[in-house]
Amino acid sequence: MVIKGSTKGLAGRYTPGVYLFSGEEDFLKEEEIANLKRSLAAKNESSDYQLFRAGERPLGDILDTARTIPFMGSVRLIILKGVERLSPAEKESTLSYIKKPSPHTYLILDAQTIKPSEAIYKTLRTASRSISFKRLVGWELEKWIKESVSGRHKRIDAVAIVLLKENVGNDLRALSSAVDKLVTFVGDRGVITHSDVESLIGLSVESSVFGLTDRIGRRDLAAALALCRKLTADKKRLPELLGVLGWQMKRLWRAKEYEKAENSGQAIVEKLAIRTFRQEKFLKQLPLFTIEGIKRSLELILAADVKAKRGGDPALLLDRLVVDLCKG
Repeated sequence: MVIKGSTKGLAGRYTPGVYLFSGEEDFLKEEEIANLKRSLAAKNESSDYQLFRAGERPLGDILDTARTIPFMGSVRLIILKGVERLSPAEKESTLSYIKKPSPHTYLILDAQTIKPSEAIYKTLRTASRSISFKRLVGWELEKWIKESVSGRHKRIDAVAIVLLKENVGNDLRALSSAVDKLVTFVGDRGVITHSDVESLIGLSVESSVFGLTDRIGRRDLAAALALCRKLTADKKRLPELLGVLGWQMKRLWRAKEYEKAENSGQAIVEKLAIRTFRQEKFLKQLPLFTIEGIKRSLELILAADVKAKRGGDPALLLDRLVVDLCKG
């Protein structure tokens, strides 16, 4: 089973025995364990909960604990993290326990990575006791954000979801924290908007560069420099800013080539996979640039990147770059 979002509803399916939680998304694993605890409580099964990490205690002691009838509750819940670090002999011992588990214990084997060829994986997968918690990307991540907001009795508009994803990334713990802040920020309002995300979380690099490109194309030096001041507040962002600015210029170059081939505006944005809410603005930027001008811009961006890597001042480098780019 692969978990791609909320795990609510799964916890009630568990029975005592051994389960494998594999994958890098620890936030979803922790959510699933919390759901399991609530499920046990709802069934009036008080649990004796213990967390172990592979290598910190002898595996034999951990498995003996799993076999022992719980003193403080009707069942025992044990989490063993870092299963991938177990030695071959320890994995054999674990496999022996899997084949004859305690009827009083839920043992969760947590592994960041595990090979499909390993006996532990194959045994638990065959018994439908292996659950994969993968990093969420694309529409799965956007769905998770929407559900996370809905769980806090709010709604969020589509553009706000995209901006939140661009700004925070796919770290669910960081996203959950951001959603909490946004819910508090909007107060009694029922909908979180893209303006709320920009005000509280800030502009993503992609959104910032999109706005900067627009100002450069219009030769609005004052507005472009004002935006630069905001963007270089975090000096560590300069390499990323230059990279995304170069990427945006390359997209414009490709768009100009498509335009020469008599593609329609809609065909161009579809071929370049421009997000729906940016398509109109992108097409308005297109006439502001020439292919020769874009080539020159890419040369200037490359030169600025080289200087940045040699230790140049980020704010000064970006200011000079923008001045040169605005000259056309």
